[in-house]
Amino acid sequence: MPKIIISEPGKTPQPYHLKTDCIITKLGRGSDNDIIITTASASTNHCKIKRVEGGFILADNNSTNGIKHEGDQFSIIDLKDGMTVQIGDDTDMEF
Repeated sequence: MPKIIISEPGKTPQPYHLKTDCIITKLGRGSDNDIIITTASASTNHCKIKRVEGGFILADNNSTNGIKHEGDQFSIIDLKDGMTVQIGDDTDMEF
């Protein structure tokens, strides 16, 4: 079962297992998200992890502060094992 670890400033990193039968996992500050990120730099409906043929992608939902990998901002990131991406300005997500 695929796992991500969300690291928000001042909080203990939290692991989440992605359900194998779930196509989309939503992330953001809003209470209707599957994974809630509480930092101010995350938008209400910030991004989503989507299961695609051969793996997973992280797709931005036109958020204010975007998603980044190695300092560069992207609208879609192909997720690879061991990869760390940034959600907003201060939250890391390890895949």
